[in-house]
Amino acid sequence: YTFGSRTEVVDRTLIKGWLVRGDDGTYSLDTDQVAAYVKELAMKYDTFGLSHQFTKHDGSTITLKAGGDYGWCINKTATSDALVQAINDGVAESREPVYLYTAKSREENDIGGTYVEISIQEQRMWCFKDGSLIVDTPVVTGNVSKGYDTPAGCVWAIDAKKQDAILKGEGYASPVTFWLPFNGNVGIHDADRWRSEYGGDIYLTGGSHGCVNTPYENAEKIFNAVEIGTPVIVY
Repeated sequence: YTFGSRTEVVDRTLIKGWLVRGDDGTYSLDTDQVAAYVKELAMKYDTFGLSHQFTKHDGSTITLKAGGDYGWCINKTATSDALVQAINDGVAESREPVYLYTAKSREENDIGGTYVEISIQEQRMWCFKDGSLIVDTPVVTGNVSKGYDTPAGCVWAIDAKKQDAILKGEGYASPVTFWLPFNGNVGIHDADRWRSEYGGDIYLTGGSHGCVNTPYENAEKIFNAVEIGTPVIVY
């Protein structure tokens, strides 16, 4: 099994320990032990919804709490079934587990080189593409005084990419050109139709309903740079 540069080998020594002898003297594969092995793989390599170490734009490192919807998650049942079949068929090959959810990098830092970074305190957003900074922009996040704080502290994934959307909520319907949701109804979008200033302390009393309001030009750049599944780090 390959996990980027890391590997786990299911060889004859391991398989021998999974064989059980029946009353008639024949041997069969104990599928419960196979499932237990796959469960161990998941505990070792899954990252979905778990805490992450993240290196910020300024080179400092922070720990992001568990939560969010980004990372790898092995489909344990499907992977166990496939492994049993491979053993019974005598297969010798390199393969990956079957995944329920996938991230953008299979290395220990599964965030990779393309991601969006948002600082609530700095009211700023950065977008990196293949390790290079392509956007550095002021933003306006959720209105603190009204309890619309933008969720922070985790890694989420871009859930969709939509153009010419109308964002609706209680008492408003706002047309936007670029819409990148990453946490339910919370996402990144342009806001030049109703904002002329970004950054600073605007978010404290004049912020959004939770979304990340972004200048049109930079929202467009980010929209064109990311894809569904791209990680979004908010802190």
